Amino acid sequence: MSLSDPQGQTDTDQAHWSLYTSLYDSSYTAPIPVPLTQVAFDPDVELVWTADEKGRIASYLGPELIRYSAFRAHASSVRHLQPLRSGVLSIAADSVRLTNRRGLAQWTVSEPFGELYTGCVAANKDEVVVTGLQRDALLLSMARGTIIRRTPCDGQITMMHRGDGYILGGGPSGHLSLRDIRTLKVEKTLQAHTGSMSDITMTGYTMATCGFSMEHGSLQPEPVVKLFDVRTFQPISHIPFPAIPTLLRGRSASPSYTGGDDIMVGTQTGGFQVLNVKEPTKMPSFYQSISSSLASMDLSSSGELIALVDSTGMLQSWSSTEDPQANALLSLPPLPTDSFIPPASVHPHIPDPVPFHADDAQIPLNAHGVPDYDEPLLSALHPQLTCEPSRPADPIDPHILSSMRKVDFIGYAQNPLGPRRLRQPLRAPTPSLSGSGRDGAPETGASLKDGTVDGRPDSRNSITSSSSSSSRGKGPFSKGHLAQFLQGTTMPKYYKIFEIKYSRFGVEDFDFGFYNQTRFGGLETHIAHSYCNALLQSLFFLPALRALLVRHSGSACSRDPCLSCELGFLFSMLQDSGGRNCHASNFLRAFSAIPQVSALGLFEPEIPDASTSYAALVQSLNRFLLEQIHFELTTPQTTSGKGSGKRSSPPASSSSSTATTTPSSQSSVSRQSDIQGLFGISTDQTSRCGMCKHESSRSSLPFSLDLSYTYDNLGSTKLTNGLVEALHAALSREGPGKAWCGQCKAYRATVQQRSVLAPLPPYLVINTTAVQKADGTGWMGLKRGQSLPWLPTHMALTVDGPNGAEAKPGVDLEGMGPSAKVYALQSCISQIQPLEEIPHLVSHIHTSDPTARPEATDNWHLFNDFLVRPIPQEEVTSIDASWRLPALVFYVERARKAQSRRSPPTSPDLSVLYKEYSVANKGGQKKVGDMQPLTPEEVQPGMLVAIDAEFIALSQEETEVRRDGAVIIQRPQRQGLARVSVVRGELGPRYSVPLMDDYIVTTEPVVDYLTEFSGIQEGDLDPAVSTRTLVPLKYAYKKLRLLLDAGCVFIGHGLRKDFRIINILVPPSQVIDTVDIFHIKDRQRKISLRFLAWCLLDQHIQTGNHDSIEDARTALAIYHKYLELEAEGTFEQILEDIYVQGWKYNWKPPAPPTEGSSTDTATTTTTDQAGMPTQGGATISSSVSLGGLPITSSTTSSPAVTRLSTPSLTE
Repeated sequence: MSLSDPQGQTDTDQAHWSLYTSLYDSSYTAPIPVPLTQVAFDPDVELVWTADEKGRIASYLGPELIRYSAFRAHASSVRHLQPLRSGVLSIAADSVRLTNRRGLAQWTVSEPFGELYTGCVAANKDEVVVTGLQRDALLLSMARGTIIRRTPCDGQITMMHRGDGYILGGGPSGHLSLRDIRTLKVEKTLQAHTGSMSDITMTGYTMATCGFSMEHGSLQPEPVVKLFDVRTFQPISHIPFPAIPTLLRGRSASPSYTGGDDIMVGTQTGGFQVLNVKEPTKMPSFYQSISSSLASMDLSSSGELIALVDSTGMLQSWSSTEDPQANALLSLPPLPTDSFIPPASVHPHIPDPVPFHADDAQIPLNAHGVPDYDEPLLSALHPQLTCEPSRPADPIDPHILSSMRKVDFIGYAQNPLGPRRLRQPLRAPTPSLSGSGRDGAPETGASLKDGTVDGRPDSRNSITSSSSSSSRGKGPFSKGHLAQFLQGTTMPKYYKIFEIKYSRFGVEDFDFGFYNQTRFGGLETHIAHSYCNALLQSLFFLPALRALLVRHSGSACSRDPCLSCELGFLFSMLQDSGGRNCHASNFLRAFSAIPQVSALGLFEPEIPDASTSYAALVQSLNRFLLEQIHFELTTPQTTSGKGSGKRSSPPASSSSSTATTTPSSQSSVSRQSDIQGLFGISTDQTSRCGMCKHESSRSSLPFSLDLSYTYDNLGSTKLTNGLVEALHAALSREGPGKAWCGQCKAYRATVQQRSVLAPLPPYLVINTTAVQKADGTGWMGLKRGQSLPWLPTHMALTVDGPNGAEAKPGVDLEGMGPSAKVYALQSCISQIQPLEEIPHLVSHIHTSDPTARPEATDNWHLFNDFLVRPIPQEEVTSIDASWRLPALVFYVERARKAQSRRSPPTSPDLSVLYKEYSVANKGGQKKVGDMQPLTPEEVQPGMLVAIDAEFIALSQEETEVRRDGAVIIQRPQRQGLARVSVVRGELGPRYSVPLMDDYIVTTEPVVDYLTEFSGIQEGDLDPAVSTRTLVPLKYAYKKLRLLLDAGCVFIGHGLRKDFRIINILVPPSQVIDTVDIFHIKDRQRKISLRFLAWCLLDQHIQTGNHDSIEDARTALAIYHKYLELEAEGTFEQILEDIYVQGWKYNWKPPAPPTEGSSTDTATTTTTDQAGMPTQGGATISSSVSLGGLPITSSTTSSPAVTRLSTPSLTE
């Protein structure tokens, strides 16, 4: 050891260091020690930790370096070692590991293609940030040992130091960066070294670096230690260090040590020096510790110990006192009650050894040596005493493994109640199977000769023949997937809940096409009460009901709200979707406005949990919805006359009963409504008093048939034939009850009999009455994980056969009576709930006519909200009670005349387009001067109309700020239609005259009128004070729907968002969007209407509040200007010029000219005999000023350019 000072100075005020202990790790058996790479003091206990190039980690107790534990943590060199309170964090190039101090691994995270280097504790002290040469930083959970997220980093970070709310990082580029500890975003940066950086450290608000500079194309070590102030991120001073610094270590101040501003500087040649950053001019003694390369060093928190490791595997401890300790407050790790520990005189804090107990869990196993022996051990058995191993245990069912949860390395899973373990069939392993798959492995579901599948009994004999021809890569279903599904081993991923990922654009840029590649439209889920989607899809595929509701939506219905109209609008949109996603926002808004919905508890819980029964909700919703449609189609409407009368209030709804009853006991109701004719089930219920034997009966027409079951003492049913057997019992049942006896004038015990009478309805809706997931294992007779064909695709029903009511699978009606009918399975709504997750609803729907071909097994689709995909028939009829619970089943009469998928053409009532209507008390007092409703002669296919809409905010955007500061949109802002304006686009005397300018009355609270963008003022939507033409949403929507069905072509700017919020689906052939016309495809910028109006029309619009009439007229004028430029052949050049002007003016038109300016020439607009707009009685030239660039044409100006309420062109 040398205590020489290279400067020839000594300082008695500085602490003098001396070598305390030096050792090589003797646990290696290799002749050459493994080089050590890392050393670190434990912040909580008296331990010093080392790591080497082989991935081995060891700990030593006290300054004497008594070995405490050792273990292998990684397969490669350890690059970072950091003792924490919860364990020891170690980082190698491809893995991160947390180990407790006794050597037991808590977790390991692998990063196979990573180049990890360093890490530190994140903002949340239960998380760790790990960085390196790879592009992303990893945020790890120390509790679970999982990657929480990956955060892109600007640059490579190979060394890191955690400060108060920030992270100091450096890397091979020589840049020093200050990063936010939550997001890792660079806040400040500076070039500390022109070459590479060797090390960084911090003490207080001072950071120190050392590294290399780039000189003459090569890296040269810099003989200085550079100091920087963290607060200003500016250099302070440089400390000369001729011995070339390569390692730096700092420490935090402690009450017991006054050297809180010290940093330790190490050299590659094995020397070190302790410097004070507050007094950099004072040079303390330089110590030569070892003769080889110094690999790592650390300064204890007490400031009394230094640990050094080198490339030869040597570990040294240096002290500045006679009795040093690593921590200011001495804390020892858990010590063994008896092991090889030096006497207490060696270390005064270690207690005397006590007798050894082998079952003491606090003793590290490697603390006990292996005793010497000179005779064979008991484990060295003679060959005659050995035998072949016994048969290995059967593998655990993958379904059990997927549902298993681990607690302290022990897995827990629910007992599947299958065969007992010792009763499993013993089968010798088969060397090979016919039909082996890739790499010689048998395909999933390969059948053995004895009728088993992969060593298990084959329960699929009834359906394997129909699916055996399917092969991998043919169609959407593979043989392996189908076999796995039928065995009930797992739930396919496409049954889970899919959430819409919101961006700052809401749902505009969400890729719905990824989840639906069919021709059928899905329904979105970001709307309240969207659990209705499953039932709405099932009702849509009932052709007669769809035609009925679409026809009603085109009638002169004035009821508001009217679910029948809203369903007709929705079905029309789904009918025209062609695979595009839709949403039922208008229907759900009307649904929420009906008082009975809240009274019946049909609202979806705000925060659903695993106990929420969506099966019960959809069953109640089906009863209410069919009853409400029946009421709306049969109850006369009260109108308020024509003109600007008040909005009519619908009469009080009927009771929530699902049956329409009559006092007679006839077999059917004499006059049935359309809904009763489609769904009504004629029933007769007889009640016989047990006291006086008086009988009373009543008839009813419920719209669904509730199943009933008989349970045994064990809570199970004796059903062996699935739904057919349960349906047979529901057609006619008898049982005891308590009812009012009219003769006894009291409640008596009665015998009640309920029978279904002929004729049976065309649509049979079956309510399974199952409301909880546990019901599936009881009334379906299924075991958990078992899948059976419970739903028949076809069944025969009769109510007046030789044996009374009867149900059987198949299509054979022989001997079943005159009222027998064959029903085909149309759809099934099921509750999906794997394990204890939150349930949701899906629909399995036969999307073609199931009555046309009874043998058809194709055209089955799964509707999981906006996910739509084809599925095999076996997936519909086979039910796994562990995650699927059928709630509603729809059957359609096979003999019924096949209905086409599209509704038959109807003649809608267009009278709503020909009159004005307002619900405001002062409605119509403030109108556009030239507004005129349409006339019957004007409505023609292909008629041009220009449209614009304004919106209000009904709810604010819901966001979540994560721990790293990232803002995640949970639910976007919900907007509602506030005003819609439509102007005529056909040339003639009424060109650009508004035909519709309606303000929409809203029953929901408005959180923001968005006046700056919508022009809507508070009070405009209030019927009591509004002076506008105020109409219900349904009235304005019906106008737009009628214009769409009449074949009108809509012109506007940015219509995609407008149509989405209005909730109307317009075919692309009926949309002309100027935002797409004036857009260069390979550029992201889309031009605003305001900028286009200035460039093309020399007009300044939207100078005050927005006006939808003005915007619609401007879009119409821009479209006609486009037609003119196309005819001249100058459109492409003009579009390029517009982009040039946009970049010049930052896409904002300059301020409008002042009043009286020569450029603001007032003109008057008239029309000539041909209906062409003119100014001052003369035809206008098309000279246009394009942002200062004159564009002149000799042709006559387009009428749209001048037919505006403001001056349009300047010559």
